Amino acid sequence: MTKIPRCHKPHDRNNIDLKLHYHEKIYSDLPPADDVGYTGFSQQANHRYEKGYGGNVAVGIAAGYGFTGMLTTSHGYNFGNGVFLGAGTGVMTNLYDVIEIPLFAHLRYSFIPKKVSPFIGAKAGMTYFLGRFGLGLTLSPEIGINIGKVSLGLVYMFERFDGGSIKIDYAVGYPVTVRSRYNIHWLNFTVSYDF
Repeated sequence: MTKIPRCHKPHDRNNIDLKLHYHEKIYSDLPPADDVGYTGFSQQANHRYEKGYGGNVAVGIAAGYGFTGMLTTSHGYNFGNGVFLGAGTGVMTNLYDVIEIPLFAHLRYSFIPKKVSPFIGAKAGMTYFLGRFGLGLTLSPEIGINIGKVSLGLVYMFERFDGGSIKIDYAVGYPVTVRSRYNIHWLNFTVSYDF
């Protein structure tokens, strides 16, 4: 029994080519994979994964040498991979006997390019304690969570001040030089906003 060859409609081939062209057009309009990142959108959900200027302002409450309020701001560069590097300053005071003005470098890393992401960071530099300890060093590692442009952080801050040297004349007949250093430990809770 002779098989009759199957016939195709003459426009079937044209329909297939048209569909292929249609899909190619759709995919050609999509952004490159490098621009999309992990989110699947050309606009990153976590702006810390976009290259360019980065800045933030933070307020917080610190416990250590009593309780104080703090206000800081940092400005720098987002490298596009979650890393921010910049510098900042601010003020820390209880409006009574604690007034500090820090000047620091600020490094922060946001783990994932999503709206909600954990982060780690650190600030290091100098601080001036007005009227009491003078100029000192400060180091502040931090951990927290980013929620959009808002960040909640827990910060441990260590400060060291050199109180200078004094001479004490003991009864033995010769003076002894004694150097004094002051270490202060703070635990801070901060809320910051990126812009």
